[in-house]
Amino acid sequence: MKSNKTMSLSLVSLIFIWNFFATDYVHGKESLHSIKNAINSLSSTNPFIFFYPQISDKELRAFNTIKISKTDEYNNYGNINVLENEVESFINTLDRKNKNYAKKVAQFIKRLVKDVLKASGQETAWIAVRAFTPTPEYNIPRWHTDGYYYKPYEHQYKFVVTLKGQSTLFYKLPSDMRTQFFLLQDDYKIQDNHKRKSLANMLNEPSRRFQPKLAQMATYIVGSDNSAIHSEPPISEARLFLSILPGSRSQIKEWKSNQ
Repeated sequence: MKSNKTMSLSLVSLIFIWNFFATDYVHGKESLHSIKNAINSLSSTNPFIFFYPQISDKELRAFNTIKISKTDEYNNYGNINVLENEVESFINTLDRKNKNYAKKVAQFIKRLVKDVLKASGQETAWIAVRAFTPTPEYNIPRWHTDGYYYKPYEHQYKFVVTLKGQSTLFYKLPSDMRTQFFLLQDDYKIQDNHKRKSLANMLNEPSRRFQPKLAQMATYIVGSDNSAIHSEPPISEARLFLSILPGSRSQIKEWKSNQ
């Protein structure tokens, strides 16, 4: 028969294990709840929504610590099984000092993608991870909306989060100015530099400009007349950006074939 001391230690161990997994389960439910609420809150008057996904302090430290020595991009079109290993490899290519943190970043991205898929009820996603070194390219914002990515052309939305550096800029344009914005955005006769400056002059009200805070994620409408207006921020420091476009396997395959 086990001694009382041994039984007590076993009980403590079981309680610790239960608390560990119960806490992880609760955090997982909170993350799904936040994502679902964000999706359901999208509307013509709220084309973008900011929210906090589940991110641990260790993950935040990993994001802050990784080094980015080159501008590069990783894309995954629905092959979630290889996502973690490929993202880890990609992070390691950005700087040789990333070996101790690449796996933590990759694990977070895989978990977040799975949460987005579960919350949205979709089969898979296009996942893009983009690394930037400092550049003056976006000192003038590149205000734009995203078109539809696949058929049917309705109810499409995307998720973005910046893991390191400045977050994506969003702009709430009054409805009576949207026609003017789209006419200018879609005018292919205007040179890109001139168009960018013209749009920046149009969207120049600071109170209408929004930017997610540290550890905040954004979901936003794409394709429709209510699509969110957004831009890369000025990039004066290293930046690591993640976007997730959920969809069915056939829809993500369609988007890939259109690239």
